[in-house]
Amino acid sequence: MKTLRMFVALITMLWALPAFAQVGPELLKRAERGDAEAQLLLGAIYAEGQGVPQDYAKAAHWFEKAAARGNATAQNILGVFYSKGQGVVQDYALAFQWYQKAAKQGHVQAQVNLGSHYEKGVGVLQDYTKAVYWYQMAADQGDAYAQINLGWMYRKGNGVPQDQFKAAELYQKAADQGNAHGQYILGLWHLTGLGVILDKQKSCDLFRASAEQGYRLAIEDYNEYCAK
Repeated sequence: MKTLRMFVALITMLWALPAFAQVGPELLKRAERGDAEAQLLLGAIYAEGQGVPQDYAKAAHWFEKAAARGNATAQNILGVFYSKGQGVVQDYALAFQWYQKAAKQGHVQAQVNLGSHYEKGVGVLQDYTKAVYWYQMAADQGDAYAQINLGWMYRKGNGVPQDQFKAAELYQKAADQGNAHGQYILGLWHLTGLGVILDKQKSCDLFRASAEQGYRLAIEDYNEYCAK
């Protein structure tokens, strides 16, 4: 999930700055002079192979330059690189450190990633309370993935008192944004009455919305419970 979101962000970046979407002398000069935005864009170009051979090592090099200058987007992407071992030696502790730097600047994806590291104990000691804190920070910015992760913490009672109604409320927020996973899980809960009103029609509507996005489990459950 993290990798997919990262590359969606990179593609968006390239489309937003078409004048610089190639490795040219001016962009290189800006990057070499310490321009963090130019360094970030160079990293994106090499990561995507936009007009150049795809090269994760070169991408990581430029992302690290930008990250060192405090660019939160570069810090988050570099965290993903270290988490996945793309262009660098895999290092969960370094991934955690870069996520933390970006998260403290308010970068929403980094906040979700940092929460995930705390939840799973990856690169840092497991700490559900801190996971909840960072998921909440991102959820407050409207991030659907954070709302789902935070909802799961309430569902299980990890780092917060167990609360099925709060969990359902958070999944509803994600579903309202069109998140396929949130729609599917909320559909299951309406089918069983877990934290929500028992409502098969609403369940089927949610399954269908999720299935239309290609969510496999939603397709299966829609066919089983709703298409008869």
